[in-house]
Amino acid sequence: MAQEDIGAPVEQTLAATNKTGMSFWWTNQLGAIAKATGSDIKLLRVPSQDGNPKDDGLYYKPSMYWSASSRSKHAAEAATFIDYLVNSPDAAKIVTTERGFSTSPKIQDSIKPLLTPTDKTALDFLTAIKPELGEPPAVPPTGSSKAADALGRHTTDVLFGRASAQDAAAAFKSEADNMIKSAKK
Repeated sequence: MAQEDIGAPVEQTLAATNKTGMSFWWTNQLGAIAKATGSDIKLLRVPSQDGNPKDDGLYYKPSMYWSASSRSKHAAEAATFIDYLVNSPDAAKIVTTERGFSTSPKIQDSIKPLLTPTDKTALDFLTAIKPELGEPPAVPPTGSSKAADALGRHTTDVLFGRASAQDAAAAFKSEADNMIKSAKK
């Protein structure tokens, strides 16, 4: 059942159809989940093994990594456009939370009057946990965008007894390494 849920559209997941009591989601998905369930959703932190919130592995994860090709003939213009998307209150008022929440207090303040009650709940949650968040990992390497899909396939193989955990791990590592190597060519 869990494997089927992974590939389902948000609105058709076990959480959205009220068939599970707890699930893991990004804050920018809260609106879709709340709408689908027809109820208020309580946001909670992931527990840590030792009870220390700083040890739960949470960090602010950008929903988008805006970038431009290093070979662009218009690198300066691309940088200006990305700067506008990330730092402009005017752009933020158009995008609001569609691409997640900005960590910039200036941007957050500019969109507060436009937020739905569910978005305000998500922003309050993010603001409350900010002092306890860890450092984000590095941006994933070029070519690794399908690594999560590969991990899901290999996890499914283990869950259904088609591969041992060791064999699946080795196959996943090989596949991920090949994705990254292929992108560098």
